[in-house]
Amino acid sequence: AKSVSKGLDFANAYKIPYVLLIGEDELKKKKVKLKDMNSGKEEMLSVKDVVKRVKK
Repeated sequence: AKSVSKGLDFANAYKIPYVLLIGEDELKKKKVKLKDMNSGKEEMLSVKDVVKRVKK
């Protein structure tokens, strides 16, 4: 979606290291998608696991 692309551009411009992506699938699974803006890697994680990952 266009707004997602703008959000990712914003994150890159301000050197934000991680972005959370939450869509219909993620809500159904009670998970969130964590995108590492440096590597481009995306992972599906529980909210609890996102907190652990970002604190590293």
